[in-house]
Amino acid sequence: MKSILIHIILVILMTFGNCVILGTDATLEHEHEFSCYPNPFGDFSHPTTSFNYYIAHDSDITLEIYSVDNEMVWKQTFSSKEPQGKAGLHDGSNTIKWDGRNDSGTIQLSGIYLAYLVINNSARTHTQIAIVK
Repeated sequence: MKSILIHIILVILMTFGNCVILGTDATLEHEHEFSCYPNPFGDFSHPTTSFNYYIAHDSDITLEIYSVDNEMVWKQTFSSKEPQGKAGLHDGSNTIKWDGRNDSGTIQLSGIYLAYLVINNSARTHTQIAIVK
């Protein structure tokens, strides 16, 4: 059953891929510049996922995670002075990690979640995340 669920989730992720919605003060340049790895995650071998992204300029950023019911699950904000808000590629120690818990610390159920990277309160990009337990 778990392998069927993983297959369905991977098909959904491959079908919808990443999508970029940019505001007038956009600092992302390409849609592939926001993703997470590993995806899916949530089992004992992959308890967290890391968000990789590129921003062209030092920026205030917010990472928001929503359920498919559009309920906010988790939110973290970083200023342009913090490492996560500095210009450049964030794909190593300066990424943002999520452990599949909501803001109250409750572990979320298996399923599809949407992660939004908001830059300077205007540019938005999103990617899908799968939690499989």
